[in-house]
Amino acid sequence: MKTLKSFVKFFINESFRRKIIREIPIRKRQNIYLKSKDATGSGKIIIFLIDGADERTGKEQVTGGIMSIASIYEETNKLKEVHAGEAFICTHQYTNLLLKFTQFKSDAVILRLEQVLKHFSNANSFLIHVPEFLYPLFIHLISAANYRKLFSGKLLHVNILNQNIKLMPPADFIRNSRSLFHKLTMTTAHERYSTSEVQRLYGIPLHKLSVYGGPERYDFVPFEHKENLMIVSPDSHPLKEQVLSELTLKHPDLQIKIIEKMPYAEYLQLIRRAKWALTFGEGLDYYFLETVFSGGIGFAVYNKEFFTPEFEPLETVYPDYADLATCIAHDVARLSEPNIFKLANKAQFDICKQLYKHDEYLQNIKSFYEERYTFNIEE
Repeated sequence: MKTLKSFVKFFINESFRRKIIREIPIRKRQNIYLKSKDATGSGKIIIFLIDGADERTGKEQVTGGIMSIASIYEETNKLKEVHAGEAFICTHQYTNLLLKFTQFKSDAVILRLEQVLKHFSNANSFLIHVPEFLYPLFIHLISAANYRKLFSGKLLHVNILNQNIKLMPPADFIRNSRSLFHKLTMTTAHERYSTSEVQRLYGIPLHKLSVYGGPERYDFVPFEHKENLMIVSPDSHPLKEQVLSELTLKHPDLQIKIIEKMPYAEYLQLIRRAKWALTFGEGLDYYFLETVFSGGIGFAVYNKEFFTPEFEPLETVYPDYADLATCIAHDVARLSEPNIFKLANKAQFDICKQLYKHDEYLQNIKSFYEERYTFNIEE
């Protein structure tokens, strides 16, 4: 037992030492970057709060959520004439430091939340975008005395980035936190929960942003130039192994690639080649959407929290995972016929195109900063 305790203590200390050594140069570069930002006479400071680096790799974990935040940040920087602010991406104090996104293209320099708040202590107001899953932690952070002091006398607007409604805190928690800020709002990523009912549930203004994906962002590759390749989301599911084994058995020539720890540029090249995408996640996620816009066919289970009703009749959007497991191998064979494949892709493409329009996405971001919210019914 003593040996085990000694090992645990050594491991924790060793991990801590590695963390400190890795983060010293990051802190120096963050400090140098922020010194170049004039803090005198500061007006509004806009902050996007994120989790930091993966402890093992020291890199960001590439998810649809983090890429969406990076996109909103970039578009926010283009709208200074609207919001008259300075935007930053920051990590919180309970995560590992991160200086740059390395898995996808972005010019953002990532700073520390407290670092930015102290540097811009003369700012009149702060707007902080907080992902839904980090909101309880954020409430804990700003309840601390040092953060209350930093926000003293400032206008504080907090916006919850509702990118996945399943990760939202309970409605009562949201309602009870409203008094902590001058303004609390919520922006949404999916049409399905961009509704007046959801706005009333949480009791705060709701604004639909959507996501940065639109067909014009992708290279559409026709069937004739596709490979018999299926990308698979990394999400876990009890039937996942069974489904993939069945596909391998029935289609030995089918290449199956689970997307894990892959730079985004490499992933984009992969979906250009792939005929198929199978997601075990939200259903209407980037694996599905980006494959469809790249000329492929998405397989998913209908999830009423993300899919809109238009998707329910689609032949590769199944009512449940049992049905998916039973039918997918047969459907891959049937849809491999060129004309049938093209019709199936077009059916998916047309629906996705109506829901995800890049121009609308950009206008939605602008409307948010103009405070023209989709649902602005306040109690």
